[in-house]
Amino acid sequence: MRIVPRRGYLLLFTGIFIGIMISYMIFISYSPKTVSGGGIPKYIEITFLYSSEKQGWLEEVTPIFEEKFYKSYGIEVKVNLLPAGTHESINLIIHGSVKPTIWSPASSIWIPYLNYLWEKEHGYKIASEWYPLVISPIIIAGWRSIIVKYNISGFKSLYYLAKNGVDFKWGHPDPQLSNGGTMTVLLEFSEIIGKPPDKITIDDLNNETIIEMVRLIESKAVAYGKSTGFFGRWAVDNGPDAISFFGVYENIVIDN
Repeated sequence: MRIVPRRGYLLLFTGIFIGIMISYMIFISYSPKTVSGGGIPKYIEITFLYSSEKQGWLEEVTPIFEEKFYKSYGIEVKVNLLPAGTHESINLIIHGSVKPTIWSPASSIWIPYLNYLWEKEHGYKIASEWYPLVISPIIIAGWRSIIVKYNISGFKSLYYLAKNGVDFKWGHPDPQLSNGGTMTVLLEFSEIIGKPPDKITIDDLNNETIIEMVRLIESKAVAYGKSTGFFGRWAVDNGPDAISFFGVYENIVIDN
């Protein structure tokens, strides 16, 4: 039996209520359903829109959090979990398809983008403050036998495999829909260029040699998932016949 650590639901408790504070403008714009018999509500319903790589953990600890919160404070909390790719979640918010109480993207780089789109439509920023609570690195995942056989240690390893005519299948989430996909492509450029992401320049990205090296890696791509969590599960379910190596968050590998 898997034991859920106590810190799991405590982190969720912290994350949800810090999330309410940092998502103040979302809370104002999209009021959650509450039923109150006085000054303190007896029931709170929260819509939690989040990036899909957190799905396994959140689904496991949310019932524990709801139960613990009720026992501790006498308030019934219902958390409606809605997983989506980060870019997809932004589209859902902007178009009004989902009206979340809390939004948890895969990376803080998407918050200014949401603010930009929201301000164009409504004249103000929807999320003025935020605090990162979780860090999950992007890794190259693969099947042990193939990793060992070709001594894969990074994106340059994939480049040299492709250059030498080795047949393999590569994949990652769609960069236009998923933070995981965006970060994977950025890290491809970063390693080929030889600089950390925050030191990359426009000239680096326009370098034809660099572009061709990244293009060669991407020429081996067989799949682009709409979100990192869903893509990671697809890769695990379909195995090495479907994909050899794939870019995902580290926790996706641990969870699967």
